[in-house]
Amino acid sequence: MQILRPMQIGDQTGPVTAPASTDTKLEAIKILMNLLWEAGLVA
Repeated sequence: MQILRPMQIGDQTGPVTAPASTDTKLEAIKILMNLLWEAGLVA
């Protein structure tokens, strides 16, 4: 198993939405990935 070390792309400025509540794990992962994308941590 490989350890991932994400690199930040861009600055940590601008509005970020609050996390939404969900019942399914798939929706939770989608929301998390969207938040990380908004923060500039994933390409």
